[in-house]
Amino acid sequence: PRKVEEAVADWAPYNMRKGIMQVKTWMNYAVRCLLLDRKAYQGVVDDPYLTGPAILIMVVMLTFGIVIRSGTFDLPVLVLEIVLWLLAILGLTAGGYVLTRKGEFTKTFRAVGFAQSVHLFALVALIPVMKSAISLFILVWSFLAVWLGAATANETRGWRTILLPIVAYVVLIAGIVTIGMLATGIEFTVEGVLSTFGIVPVP
Repeated sequence: PRKVEEAVADWAPYNMRKGIMQVKTWMNYAVRCLLLDRKAYQGVVDDPYLTGPAILIMVVMLTFGIVIRSGTFDLPVLVLEIVLWLLAILGLTAGGYVLTRKGEFTKTFRAVGFAQSVHLFALVALIPVMKSAISLFILVWSFLAVWLGAATANETRGWRTILLPIVAYVVLIAGIVTIGMLATGIEFTVEGVLSTFGIVPVP
């Protein structure tokens, strides 16, 4: 009978640590993802052991970018950027699912995490005269890297690849608006209950 490989738990601490220890493997992928190599992104998407390295690359590269831009490490800014990236990944996953029904958060997370390797270009920004130009370059290159990674993770092709960032943005905004409406509804409900029991005055 054909041998069936046991599924690997992407987020298991042991497997993430094991992936991080494979430095040569993930550094090779990181460099190739930096150069927008679709085959490299496919390898990252397919390898569950690269979840740990994806987290490491994202945190280190975002920290590196903050230090280059401001000259110092700012933990609140780092946390904010990580949260924003997680929201973006959720949007890309949802957008990919709408287009192909194959969107998976973990695969998209790995691809986007490795896409952050483009921030290595920020080294050039240490040259004062190059700072503005390289910042614009990183912005554009980062968008392309994330787009390519997300498209690979969600298996989009042709027009679906072109629509992916647009659909992701629409889905994300719709989700935020919906959550806001639900939160407002819950607030009104809680206030109504409290008013009924005389805990808060009726407006």
